[in-house]
This record gives sequence, structure tokens and C-alpha cells, in this order.
Amino acid sequence: MDPLAQVQSKVRPIIHRLLGVAALRARYLAHVRTIATEWLDWKVLGPVFEDYRSLIADDVLADTRNLSTFGEFFDSDVGQASGGGPFGAPMGIRRFLEERRKYLDAYPELAKPRPAILSVERPTTLRADRPVEVRARLAAQPPAQAVVLYYAIGRGVAFQKVAMQAAGQTAADRQYTAAIPAAPAGSEVFYYVEARAEAALGTTALYPAGAEMGALRYRLDAPSLEGKPPRRLSLAINEVMAANMRTARSPSGKFSDWIELVNYGKQDLDLGGLRLSDDPAQPAKWTFPPGTRLGAGEYLFLWADARSSVGLHTNFKLSKRGETLLLSDSDAQGAAVIDRVEFGPQQVDVSYGRYPDGQGRWQPLQPTPGKPNSNQ
Repeated sequence: MDPLAQVQSKVRPIIHRLLGVAALRARYLAHVRTIATEWLDWKVLGPVFEDYRSLIADDVLADTRNLSTFGEFFDSDVGQASGGGPFGAPMGIRRFLEERRKYLDAYPELAKPRPAILSVERPTTLRADRPVEVRARLAAQPPAQAVVLYYAIGRGVAFQKVAMQAAGQTAADRQYTAAIPAAPAGSEVFYYVEARAEAALGTTALYPAGAEMGALRYRLDAPSLEGKPPRRLSLAINEVMAANMRTARSPSGKFSDWIELVNYGKQDLDLGGLRLSDDPAQPAKWTFPPGTRLGAGEYLFLWADARSSVGLHTNFKLSKRGETLLLSDSDAQGAAVIDRVEFGPQQVDVSYGRYPDGQGRWQPLQPTPGKPNSNQ
């Protein structure tokens, strides 16, 4: 081991071991290449730098304990000093950026040939509960040893991977396909493709270049029933409370989260088989028991306390930090989304609901569980 590598292994042991794994090193270098080509450009970062400098300029000027002059701060983008340690004049940010770009452009591992992903396509018409085929087209040279499809069903969910299979070739390109598994209606799906070169090259390509942070995506609609659109129900999520400290006690004596629905129509509704969920990737998380009915103009109160074996208690709780609540139709009716609400951080003992009931605007409210909402 050369002396520099020995020092790195002691000073940064974790990154040293991670970069010792060929596949991880190739992905790391692919991201470094993206940063260098897309961001280390003064035309891109210069306006961002100027915005931040303007934002803090008055505070810097008023600072009586500043270790540098305002002139030095003002010239921090174009300063030409070469550094000189913690007490030397700092290099201007523009020069630092340009020198770093020059260094990376000449770095041997970043200059190695790598597969070129020309396009990634999927069908334009998508159906819930059916797999979605993804097709990637790669340049013929340099050849890819493996092509991998990564996908995540739901925002913030860990990505899964599946090997893509060769599906045809021409003198100019190679095509590969793989399927993203079926997902329920309302799901948002994220995906990207990686093409790995032969081991001797040790490079990889990502499409889009940002991988997880810039993944392609699509949303699945509910399937239609014999060509008919999903039915419309006069049913809505009307009020929720995710930070119940002293508003209402559950039958077990606890101050639990709760959800209120309203039937704002003129016909009684049978809710048996309908579903509630706090996860768009799993819209069928909790199902209304058979025989659950809601009369015209009436309210239905449910405890969201993860005690689904006891009456109208869902098998999930609400998050006071905010989340998405989804109300969906039954499988027999096509699983269409009936209503959904996305709410942010909640205040203690303040509900979040519609005013007026059923079809009004969502807003913080004085809680009125099982009764008409009021904004007073």
C-alpha cells in the first residue's frame, strides 16, 4: 500500500473501505462526474453565490467582530490568493471552483470510458395493479456488463433493484427491459437505470444522472370497470386530529388520533370494503367492516390508534409531523381514490378540517368531532 493510501485508511477508514468495493466506487465516481459537469461551472453557481452574498451583505457590514474587511468579503468570489493555511488569505470561491473542475477533468478514473444510456422509456398508458415495463437503450460501445433497474413504490421508500434483460440489438445500440412490479391505485413510483461496464474499466452510468435524487416517476390511476369511469361518492375526509392531548378520549381512556368523515350527499352510503390509509403506497391499509353505513348529512368518527380489532379503530396512527391520508373505494369498485388530504405539522388540540363541511377549504379549526365544522 502506498503511503497516501495508508494515511487515508487511518484518517477516513469508513470511506476508504466503501471505496474499496468496486461497484460502490464506480457509483461514487459517477456522482462526482455529475457534480463536476453540471455544477462546477461559474455560469451555474455564480448567480447562486451572488444571491447569498446579497442576502448577508448588510449583516457582514454591521458585524464589529469580523476577522476580515468588507472589501475582502465583497471580493470573495474573485480573490486570487492561493491560500496559505488557516491564517492565510483564502482563495476566491470562483478560482476554487475552476481549479477543482480542472483537477476533476484531468482525474484519470473520471476519464475512463463508460456505458452511454441513450434513453429510458415506459408505456404512456398505465394501469394500477399491473406491472410496468421499462425499456433502456444503450450505445453499443463501450459494452455494458450489466444493466439494472432501480424502483421505489412511494416517496421516501428504499429503492429495490432488478436486472434488466437484453431485448434486441443493432449495430448502433443495445436494448434492455425489466418490469416494475404492480402497485395499487394512487401509488407514486420512482425509477432509474444503471449500466455497469466490464470489470476491467470499473465505470458505471446512471440515467437520470441524479439517480435517486432525480429519479423518473409516474403515478398510477385506478383501473376502470368495464370501460366505465370510477363511481363518484358524496363522501369526504372532513376533519383530522393528529395531536390530541385533551380534546377527546377513546374508549380505552387515551387521547388518541382521530378522523372524521362526512356524507355530504342526499343518499345513505354503504362504506363496507372502502379503505383508509396514511401511506399512498399502501392505499388498502385499513378496510371498513361490512355493514358500515353513513346516512345522508351524517358524520362518521374513527379512532386512528392502531387498534383495528376494536370497532371503528384504524390499524395506523396519524403523525403530528404531517403526512397524507387517503380514502379509497373498494376493490370491487375499482379502488379509485375518493378523497385525500396532505397536512403538515399539527398544533396540539387544534384539528385540521374542511370548512364548510365536505367540500370546503382545508384549514386549522377548533375541533368538533362528529359535528359540523366551525372556523370560530
